[in-house]
Formats: sequence, C-alpha cells, structure tokens
Amino acid sequence: MTKFTRYTVNQERQKFQKETIWKKFKVGAISIRIVIFGLIIMVGLVYLIQTNQVSTGGFEIKELNKKVEELQKESKKLELEAAKLQSLKTIKAATEEMNLVSVSKVDYLTLPPSSVALGE
Repeated sequence: MTKFTRYTVNQERQKFQKETIWKKFKVGAISIRIVIFGLIIMVGLVYLIQTNQVSTGGFEIKELNKKVEELQKESKKLELEAAKLQSLKTIKAATEEMNLVSVSKVDYLTLPPSSVALGE
C-alpha cells in the first residue's frame, strides 16, 4: 500500500466512523430529549398532585376545626345542664314529685382499726 492509498483509506474509515458516531449521537440526543421531556412531565404531575393534596388537607382542617368548635359549645351546654340538674332546688323538686321522705336520723357504722400496713 502506498502512502496515498493508506491516507485515503484512513480518511474514508474516519469519515465512516464520524458518520456512525454522528448517527449514534443523533439517536442519543433524541433519546435524551425524550427522557428529559418525560421527566419534566413527571415532575409537573408530582407537583400538581402534591398541591392538590395540600389544598384538600386545608379544607379538611377547616372542617375539623368547625366540628371542634361545635363540640366545645355542646360540651358547655351539657355542663350547664348538669349543673342545673344537680342544684338543690332541682333535687328538692324531684324528691317531692317522687314522694320521697327525708331521713330524720342517720346511723354511721364505725369500723375497728385494721392491722394492714400502708405503703408510703
């Protein structure tokens, strides 16, 4: 092989290698673009899902706070009603309605001292 033929063969070989590398790079560039586009879409979807969950959680928190306030109001009403029912006036009225008799003499039971040790 002469110098010239070696040179032309090397040039053709390099040209062929450049073309195949370029084709691979071109396909690779398209693949990379597709992957990047897919990642952008996935990140967008994750962002939308998280935003939706946060806003839904805010509404749920507001509803639960309203329920807590309502239950606190109801609890106060029930406490007032319990206090009213436990008042002496109400108890006396109930005893008169039921025809109950008041106790005249109270007998208390006294227990002898026990020999049980109490822990401190």
